[in-house]
Amino acid sequence: PITDPNMTRFLLTLQESVDFVIDCAARMWGGETFIPRIPSATIGAIAEAVAPSMPHKVVGIRPGEKLHEVLCLPDTAWQTVEYDRHYVIKPSFKFNRIDVDYMTAANGETGRPVDSEFSYNSRDNHDFVSADALRDIIAGAMPFDA
Repeated sequence: PITDPNMTRFLLTLQESVDFVIDCAARMWGGETFIPRIPSATIGAIAEAVAPSMPHKVVGIRPGEKLHEVLCLPDTAWQTVEYDRHYVIKPSFKFNRIDVDYMTAANGETGRPVDSEFSYNSRDNHDFVSADALRDIIAGAMPFDA
């Protein structure tokens, strides 16, 4: 069953998530939240990639379920910094009693402020993957031949 084929979700393999955490350790000052810039896919494309020969029965959205994921809200745009491969949400208080300019990461990488109405969500993401691309991602993430 599929709740809504147009529903969107962000995608991140286990290895990509581990690499992101390790990468962030070199960038962090402390207190900030790191958001990876990752691809999105529709639930319909995911179903097609995982079970192409099976019928896809649309059952509707369940109570409390969201159509799209939001990782950066417009309410926090004023404290969000954009980097090439990720976003940083600066803490709203001074962390560890240090005065940090979060526009520059601890490793020297420089970020830029986002627009005042910025939102990073799976629906408006510029990096969407197709069912064919998802099959490649799944095949590459498998630790063994399935």
